[in-house]
Amino acid sequence: MNARALRPWALAVAGLLAAVAVRLPWLGYESDDYLIHLYRWYGFLAANDHFAALQYDFANYNPPYLYLLATVSYLWPDLPDLLGIKTVSMVFDFALAFFVG
Repeated sequence: MNARALRPWALAVAGLLAAVAVRLPWLGYESDDYLIHLYRWYGFLAANDHFAALQYDFANYNPPYLYLLATVSYLWPDLPDLLGIKTVSMVFDFALAFFVG
């Protein structure tokens, strides 16, 4: 591969690294939405067998988001709840950026 063909990939990787670098300092930030709702919902999912907890009316977000939270809480049970919630958001931030690009 020549240098000209590598340029778009190098820019994409640089953009990805910049996006990660911007997010890293904020990984520990607890927003009001997290403090009021999200940590309780994530904990409810983890405490009530993840996907089985979806049968209860415990949250007011749309079901696909709750399915994603249940998936993260199931696949990585030792992941701190704040990081699990932010992981869902970051994955979709990057997916959206990919499709926009």
